[in-house]
Amino acid sequence: MDESIHDAALQRCHVGQWKSPKRSTVPFAAFIEARARASRRIVDLGCGAGAALSQLAAAHPHVEFVGIDVSPKLIGFANALSEGGQSPNVTFVIDDWFELQCYPAVDGVISLQTLSWLSGFEAPLQ
Repeated sequence: MDESIHDAALQRCHVGQWKSPKRSTVPFAAFIEARARASRRIVDLGCGAGAALSQLAAAHPHVEFVGIDVSPKLIGFANALSEGGQSPNVTFVIDDWFELQCYPAVDGVISLQTLSWLSGFEAPLQ
């Protein structure tokens, strides 16, 4: 696949979520509501372009959110889209799940819409 076509599709998919959240984001937000209210710092592994995390951050301005993704392109999208002050309590970081740096004083770790992106994710399910 042509790299520019792939980049355009990637951007359209992830950036579109900033305007209209995926259907799974809303029930997930409800699922973590009580824990988020009692938290000060939450890490999102595999945050992509940060749309879902930014929506959670808007609902919980007292929480510092750290979005982590291995893709520099997606973290670039996340940083660019959040620059308008939409998510002042979110930081986006390039990092790798398999060689994760230390994130101290974390009250919770979430991962939304990410398992299918991991190689071999089906193996534990079989």
